This record gives sequence, structure tokens and C-alpha cells, in this order.
Amino acid sequence: MGVRLSGRVPVSERPGYAIAMYWVVFLFIPIAPLGSYIISNGDHGKIRFHYKLRNSSLKNYLGPNYVKLIFKAYLEGLVLIIIVFALILILSFAFGRFR
Repeated sequence: MGVRLSGRVPVSERPGYAIAMYWVVFLFIPIAPLGSYIISNGDHGKIRFHYKLRNSSLKNYLGPNYVKLIFKAYLEGLVLIIIVFALILILSFAFGRFR
């Protein structure tokens, strides 16, 4: 259980900026959105938060891309779960657990 920034969609009017959602997650899978933010990449790989969006304005602004934003968040979580379980399986075979 934790929180994660996930599901980025580029902002067309501002190159380098994106809209992302902050989620409550369980095993990397998003459970509930906490908020939506306009973000950009900062110095040394850090993320800069510029503005918090209200959910109603987010739906109006993104239109059909709103579903894309949510889908990307779930897809990122699923990919992370697959990677973690693949690493566990590889390490188990490497250290002789399944021989």
C-alpha cells in the first residue's frame, strides 16, 4: 500500500509539460486517484509540480484522453508487477530454489 504518480499525458500547449495523476496503490495497481497535476521534469531527474487540477476541469480539458490517462496508470502498474514477479522467478532459478 502506498502512493504513486502515474499515467502521464502530454499538454499540447506547453511542450515538456504533462498531466499526471497521484494514486493510492496496492501492489503497484492504482486503487483511487488523489489528485491530478501539471508536471515537468526538473533538475537531476526530479519531477516539478506546477499546478493541481480539479477533477471536473481535468475531464473537460482532456476529453477522451482522460480515459487514456487512467488506462496508462493501470498499464504501468501491471508492467511493474510483471517485472517484479519475473525478477523473483529468475532469482529463484539462479539460486536453486526450483531445481
